[in-house]
Amino acid sequence: MIMKDRKVLFGCVFLFALAMSCKKDKDTSAPYITFSAPQAGSTYYYDDFLSVAAHISDDKQLQSIKVSVTNAGGQEFLQSINYVDAGTEKHISTSLYHNDLYLTSGTYYVTVTANDGENEMKAFREIQLVEAPAVLEKFFIMSQYSSDLAQMDTYVDNTFSQINYFNAQYGKGMVNSRQHLFAYGNNTSGTLLIYDALDYSLISFVQTNGTSSSDYFNCAVSDESNGDIYYGADINQIWKVGANASINAAIVLPDNFFAHHLAISDDFVFASTRNIQNTQQTISVFNKSTGALFQSLAIDVAYDLKGITLIDDNRILLIGNQDGESLFKYYNTETNALNNVFTFYNTSECTGVWPGAEGYFFVAHNEGIVKYNNDAEMLSNGLQLTPLNMVYEKVSGQVFAVTADGVHLLNSSATSESDFIATTNCRDVLLLYNK
Repeated sequence: MIMKDRKVLFGCVFLFALAMSCKKDKDTSAPYITFSAPQAGSTYYYDDFLSVAAHISDDKQLQSIKVSVTNAGGQEFLQSINYVDAGTEKHISTSLYHNDLYLTSGTYYVTVTANDGENEMKAFREIQLVEAPAVLEKFFIMSQYSSDLAQMDTYVDNTFSQINYFNAQYGKGMVNSRQHLFAYGNNTSGTLLIYDALDYSLISFVQTNGTSSSDYFNCAVSDESNGDIYYGADINQIWKVGANASINAAIVLPDNFFAHHLAISDDFVFASTRNIQNTQQTISVFNKSTGALFQSLAIDVAYDLKGITLIDDNRILLIGNQDGESLFKYYNTETNALNNVFTFYNTSECTGVWPGAEGYFFVAHNEGIVKYNNDAEMLSNGLQLTPLNMVYEKVSGQVFAVTADGVHLLNSSATSESDFIATTNCRDVLLLYNK
């Protein structure tokens, strides 16, 4: 019995000594990193190489080293470079290539992460990255060639180049520059079609479930954050054209209602809706990620709404006519209320509203095109045109004003015209950028 107890005691002592030995051998020293490049605060532009130099050491063994570019939240951008089994020290002299078309300008960090198998160390150098400049690759002019034939042209060096014909009444076209997609609504059949914007091949389409009419696809808007395109059809649905030309009914409206105008914020899809009988009108707000109705508000049907434009993530501006005059109204998601705008604005009747540069928008009044800021203050009185559509071109600052007889190229205030592209039954201008 005594011998057995001694064995147990010896075993316990041995295990204790082993544990103490393991504890003593545990590596508690993290790798040491010293940067020599880039210089803190350096600025790099699209197509630049970022030179990185650092010395990393460890008292035992460097198992892995990673060089990357991150934002303040640790999200990685550009490419990363990895080293394994680097011994007890490693000098890095390498470069990273800024080739991300979609990276936004701001503060980033060249990050070196070293791991010795038990400890990890990160070192940072703050840098400024400048986003790739937007480049207008081409623009398309959409016309209704005949009653059942729409035409798509490009205009280069004062010359039309005919690209494609569509057996349809034209019903809103949109371009997703990020994925080089062209979306086209066929009002004759109620079909939404997606083409490759570079070779014009058909990628996908969907036959929507409304009733065909000359204004079947009556509104469309692009989500600037990701390129998604939202289409309002004449009955019950708002369709979304997403990544890889996917098409789905993202939002379902009440029976017999259709989307009349659309706007997109970071969190919401705003839609003005009417019923087919034209006896009800609402402003409805939907969760952009789920498509679920967030809230809605009835609008007086006597208010002839001509368009909506985004002011910020929680507010839109409604622009229309009532009692022979234009009437501007703010809608706020936080209060779910409409409030008339009391800032002085042009009170002559209007026919439409379109976004300009950030913080500005244009309204076509009977007295001419007026440029406003987001406080609805008039900035300039422009030309007396009645556009079907207006498109702000962000690279040049020009404004394309589409009328039935062609496309007017205006300055950023719509006060002067630099060129006119004549065509018959013009309907739209679509812009294709490099990103």
